[in-house]
Amino acid sequence: MDWPETGLHIENLLPGIVTTTLVVAIIPESVMSTQTPTLLNMLLENGFAAAGIFVAISYLLGILIVAISRLIFDPLSMIFTRPIVFKLYYPETFRGLGPAEVQSLYWTATQVGLTADSDYKREEVKLRRERARLLRAFIIPVCMASWYLLNNHDNHFRAFAVIAAFAVILFLYSYLELAVYDETGFKKSDK
Repeated sequence: MDWPETGLHIENLLPGIVTTTLVVAIIPESVMSTQTPTLLNMLLENGFAAAGIFVAISYLLGILIVAISRLIFDPLSMIFTRPIVFKLYYPETFRGLGPAEVQSLYWTATQVGLTADSDYKREEVKLRRERARLLRAFIIPVCMASWYLLNNHDNHFRAFAVIAAFAVILFLYSYLELAVYDETGFKKSDK
């Protein structure tokens, strides 16, 4: 089995498993038990079939979550948090640059890292990008968990907790993008 391909499947499956579990926990049991057809009840009674259904639903939900989180996170990171984080850590390199210039340097550095002569550097850049993608994929499950775990609190407080979790993960995602940039060893003068 090809390990990079396995990593892609894990990247899709893990957020799906967490989200499927949260959805099952959030939906009242009365809704699930009255709406399930007889064939589904028979399948769910078989442990092997139930596990297969759970994994399949989780994988499909994970693909959806990965796509949605990328759609939300990448533009926000590119316009907002990436320039802030990069300017904090490398003020001499990124001072005076707008979001488009920071994005251009980050993209160029990533391409340099992915096409480096050193196998170690290429693999390390890939690994760090994978970590960032995995963190990005967990935004929806983390927001759902924040809402669900605070179910005894006021909805305003729960909404604030979801927004805070979102903001923290967005900044952590930009920090992981900075780790990718660091690993490339790219300097602005290399452009």
